[in-house]
Amino acid sequence: MKKFSGSWKIDALTASCSNDNNNESRETEEIWSLITFNQVVEPSIVPPWPLNGYVRGVTAKLVKEILGDLQGECLRIAQSRKANEKNDHKDEVSLI
Repeated sequence: MKKFSGSWKIDALTASCSNDNNNESRETEEIWSLITFNQVVEPSIVPPWPLNGYVRGVTAKLVKEILGDLQGECLRIAQSRKANEKNDHKDEVSLI
């Protein structure tokens, strides 16, 4: 590859949510991230005209698959953290 570079921009977003669990009303703030990804790909050898679109499509597909895997891993981590937080809160309630 002649060029294979990219940049990430991460913007933090917050949203207030109310949870109504067991007749208790709590106001919580959830934190979200909006991620913008820009990628520049330029092969060292320019493919001939009939293959140009094919190479572009394969490259785009691979980048999308990598980003999809990254998104799935982020969701898995977030769910794991939420489960741990719920377990921590259960322990606090049982101690009281």
